[in-house]
Amino acid sequence: MLRELILGVDGENMGGGSKNTLYNKTFSYDIPLTISDEDVILDHLQVLVFITEGEPSNSDEYKNNKERVIYVTKSNIEFIGEE
Repeated sequence: MLRELILGVDGENMGGGSKNTLYNKTFSYDIPLTISDEDVILDHLQVLVFITEGEPSNSDEYKNNKERVIYVTKSNIEFIGEE
């Protein structure tokens, strides 16, 4: 179940990369202790990465582009405790 869009609906602009180009970036996010009155179990969390074309917040573009998602993958997740 989708719980959060960490970067919002428009996500991260990857620039004008070309095919077969690796994009690597680290993002930080504070995980809440509970979600919808349920305790968060860290071992149950996964991060999915959706690569899309266009700008989702542009409603005209969103309505007219039926093939927006071009790639989906599960990303690595690393838990770092508070310092």
